[in-house]
Amino acid sequence: MDPPRCALIVFAREPAVGEVKRRLAAEIGALPALRVYRRLLARVLGVARRYGERRGISVILAGEGSAGSDELARRAARHGFAWRVQRGGDLGARMHDAFTRAFAAGFERVVLIGCDCPVMSARHLDRAFAALAQATAAFAPAEDGGYALVALSRPVAALFQGISWGGAQVFAQTREAAARAGIPLTVLPEVWDVDRLPDLQRWEAQRARRAAARQAPAMGRMK
Repeated sequence: MDPPRCALIVFAREPAVGEVKRRLAAEIGALPALRVYRRLLARVLGVARRYGERRGISVILAGEGSAGSDELARRAARHGFAWRVQRGGDLGARMHDAFTRAFAAGFERVVLIGCDCPVMSARHLDRAFAALAQATAAFAPAEDGGYALVALSRPVAALFQGISWGGAQVFAQTREAAARAGIPLTVLPEVWDVDRLPDLQRWEAQRARRAAARQAPAMGRMK
């Protein structure tokens, strides 16, 4: 039996001053927030590229916002990703459309992530795709009440309807929607996003610790 066709969709907004990381921008300024967003975007696209190459999985970059800009399309071409424009009204409609198009293209297991989670890794993606061997839907909840990853083995519109997008009850409302629709959810380990200044400081501290850990063996060899 052939292995299932899998796709990884990355949702992103077109990088533009004042259009991304608005809550963070209110604290540090629009231009610094844009720089942070581009760092997050570069990181998640790097994770997606390496994951796709190692696992033989197709990667789709789905962009939204800032008509007339083509930075995301250029990034998709540079990484060898398929490029799509998000379609639909709210975030839920756009995600459902992205899943529907992926399944219509013949994919059997589809994982969708954003670009706000600095700890998203191949291990998270492996768990999500593995969950779909038995489950219809799997989610990685975020500490702020939303979620950073959703995985489906078929389209389920009910999971994306009636949700207060951007609020602290997104994942709770999604679980309620799944229960009403009779869709059992697999809940993956919780992660965190960079939305506010404390999140950015947490990420910077994490990066500093990792840099120090990498330098320690080298310093030891020099002694």
